[in-house]
Amino acid sequence: MENFDGFNKEVAKLFAINFDGVKVEIRDIKFAVTKSLIVEAIGLSRVGEKWFKIKGIEGEEWKTFLKTPSMDITIFKKGIPSTTLKGKWRNLLLVI
Repeated sequence: MENFDGFNKEVAKLFAINFDGVKVEIRDIKFAVTKSLIVEAIGLSRVGEKWFKIKGIEGEEWKTFLKTPSMDITIFKKGIPSTTLKGKWRNLLLVI
């Protein structure tokens, strides 16, 4: 794996198909995907705030980011679509 340089569409596709959230097997190569492996592979720091998509936000202040702050957000089951955000906040979210 250390000798693999760059991006390979076929390997990326096989990885996506075979990754079960914890480990992956591509042909005769099998390995666990851990935080430390990801950090080493892409060079990101392990220091900083952890963020999880399922983490809730307290209070109502965040509604000021919506195009219509009074909208009924209970209709969304898996998060709030970026299209409901005001332009500048939507662009920032897309960059993040």
